[in-house]
Amino acid sequence: MSFPTFVIIVLIILLVLVLAGGALFLYIYWWRMQRPAPKLDGKMSMPGLDRPVEVVRDKHGVPHIFAETEADLYRALGFVHAQDRFWQMEQARRTAQGRLAEIFGAAALDADRFCRIVGLWRAAEADDGALDDETRAMLEWYTAGVNAYMAAHPGRLSAEHNLLRVPAEPWRVIDTLGAAKVLSWSQSGNWQAEL
Repeated sequence: MSFPTFVIIVLIILLVLVLAGGALFLYIYWWRMQRPAPKLDGKMSMPGLDRPVEVVRDKHGVPHIFAETEADLYRALGFVHAQDRFWQMEQARRTAQGRLAEIFGAAALDADRFCRIVGLWRAAEADDGALDDETRAMLEWYTAGVNAYMAAHPGRLSAEHNLLRVPAEPWRVIDTLGAAKVLSWSQSGNWQAEL
């Protein structure tokens, strides 16, 4: 291969890479423009509230919730969590269930097997069956808030949901318990030493 031919091939490859990168950038930019960012000010409605609730975000975007009833506080908390972190919630739910391979393919099978062997979801099921009435009520209110957000934003829950084409499933009380198990597990970096 002569030098000028080699240079032309390299330039063509570089051009293809630049065009592919530009197309990816434009797709992501377009998607971000189509997906509303969390509403930081103004008013919005949420079905199921008993009284008005105020969510104030500080300069760092951290929400502070002011509600007249405990039920409304937990509903608003679920709504705000879903608004800000639904993809992380989805990942935690699927991790606890051992269902990451449904999204990420064979690369996640070992993680799914491990989580099923450890039994994070079984532990969540056991907790679900043992909840007292007060705790169950709080979790049901929270779940109602998550599902209210999902209902208000179908097809626009997160960039990851759209890019990976992950169908959204309604949130359940047990999903919160499973996510809590994953969070607890992730904080136990020395679990092998303790077994």
